[in-house]
Amino acid sequence: MFRKLALSIIFVCLLAGAAHAQTPQPPRPEHTAPFWNVAYWNNRSLSGDPAAVDTDASLDHDWGAGSPHAKVNADRFSARWTRYIEVSAGVYRFTATSDDGIRIYVDDDLVIDQWYDQSPQTFTADAELTAGHHLVKVEYYENTGGAVARVSWEPAPASTGWRGEYFDDSRGFDHPPLLVRQDAEIAFNWGYGSPAPGLPSDHFSVQWTRTAHFESGAYRFTATSDDGIRVHVDGQLVVEGWYDHPARTFSGEVSLTEGEPPALIRNDRSLGFNWSNVSPAPGIPNDNFSVRWTRTVNFEPGSYRFTTTTDDGVRLWVNGHLLIDQWRDQALTAHSGVIYLSGDAPLEMEYYEHAGLASAWLTWERDDVPPPSPGTVIVDDIHSILGFVQSGSRTGWHTESEGYRGHLTWTRNNDRRRPNYNWARWYPSLAAGRYEVFVYIPERYTTTSQARYWVSHRDGYTLRIVDQSANGGRWVSVGTYWFRGSRDDYVSLADVTYEPRLSRLIAFDAVKWVPR
Repeated sequence: MFRKLALSIIFVCLLAGAAHAQTPQPPRPEHTAPFWNVAYWNNRSLSGDPAAVDTDASLDHDWGAGSPHAKVNADRFSARWTRYIEVSAGVYRFTATSDDGIRIYVDDDLVIDQWYDQSPQTFTADAELTAGHHLVKVEYYENTGGAVARVSWEPAPASTGWRGEYFDDSRGFDHPPLLVRQDAEIAFNWGYGSPAPGLPSDHFSVQWTRTAHFESGAYRFTATSDDGIRVHVDGQLVVEGWYDHPARTFSGEVSLTEGEPPALIRNDRSLGFNWSNVSPAPGIPNDNFSVRWTRTVNFEPGSYRFTTTTDDGVRLWVNGHLLIDQWRDQALTAHSGVIYLSGDAPLEMEYYEHAGLASAWLTWERDDVPPPSPGTVIVDDIHSILGFVQSGSRTGWHTESEGYRGHLTWTRNNDRRRPNYNWARWYPSLAAGRYEVFVYIPERYTTTSQARYWVSHRDGYTLRIVDQSANGGRWVSVGTYWFRGSRDDYVSLADVTYEPRLSRLIAFDAVKWVPR
């Protein structure tokens, strides 16, 4: 197993009707199309029907004082480009040059936001991407004068500096960073100003991370801040000053041992992997690898049950306590532990794969809530081998650390059944009998109003359409039926909603059967 010596610091400063047939419509990007789809508007707000649509082999334009299209004004116009890119897993640097405003979204996450009048300026931002296809959307407007719009991306270069992720906390704490950049050092005195254009001067936060090599010994870490600051070293809280205060210096000591740096560092949005017999990332072997995940989560006061499901070994620390210790070769096995938590708690999970199949999952749930009624069976999307089966385009599936038991799976919709469409089934282990079936709808990644659940039961198949967008955070009944107690009992859901293609998000979370 490797030793990962990572230093992480978080800083916070206080807190329209139907279109006419002749109106051009923006085309929808295809996963395999090697070009941009672009729509132009004769206004600066991308509003109304586009004046023209087109395709671009590349997004590299300097129109000067001219027009981008015969039907588009030379000034006061806007444009939106969309396309899918296919990448290997890693960190990618997006670069935009614009005159005037520009925004870049990657999978609906805003990575560059420079929406204002300006002479030609260049901006960069890094985004952590999984292997597969990712939707890139670029929005641009031109006011007057010259017009420039250029966008490119490439693997981010290795850096010995700090990766800084800057957040606008006035938008809440569940938004992606407004800015990601490399900072050579953490030594800033912003005064009453903002850290960067587009960020507020108050109510923002920053997380800096890097990996550094240390020789064995005791180290003192010192941090000076106004306002709150924390320093984590290798997942351990070393400096704690997380409250409002004037400029103040904090320090803490920790003993470190010398170790080999990891082969790969990346941000995983959720901890739920079924690698089977393939590698988790380029450059990592199929067998004989190990991983350490760390994060901090804020918990409401109460008891929580943490469950790891792995093949092979696993260790889990919660708030500094070794809660699960199963560091051995094993087939896919679930282990649980219960702990009382209140407020922020660091989580650290270590895992190794020896040979054969490889899987690693972590979930948690409140343990002081009433248990399900006797005979109730729940199949969650984390049970990828134990009851939840999914198929279709692998690059179209995504997971998040939220929803029932802290995990959900989601995809984008299709307007009809297409080759390699995404679908999933939940198979319960039931005794024969009569059950009411409920589907859990998470709060987010649920914008479809036409989720088509099929229930397979003793008397055939029944379709139930659920408006996910109106039922976030709820169990929704899809009917009561007789079941055989066999493999013919299941609930299925596909990405086919018949809404405009790729315009909606569909969540695949938990399904439960309650005896009636």
